[in-house]
Amino acid sequence: MPYESDPAFSLTNADHPMNTLIVERITRLFGGQTVLSAAINVPQSTIAWWKKRGSIPPKYWPAIIAAAAEREVILTGDDFLRLPGTEAAA
Repeated sequence: MPYESDPAFSLTNADHPMNTLIVERITRLFGGQTVLSAAINVPQSTIAWWKKRGSIPPKYWPAIIAAAAEREVILTGDDFLRLPGTEAAA
């Protein structure tokens, strides 16, 4: 994914509060870690690790986006990089 090489986005920085909020927001859209993990067929501990590390690895984004669409929730790649209503890094 092009985002992975963009230094403006920190995909593995748990110290950045925005990243943790993004993981929490996506998890909440599904109703929690257990529901999200079942929706994409990964252990709940995987979701807990994402929260701890402060990011969701890009290889999981397509599965999460598809699972969200099945629940009539619209997610895009941008939702994994910033919170709604915030500006993209220049």
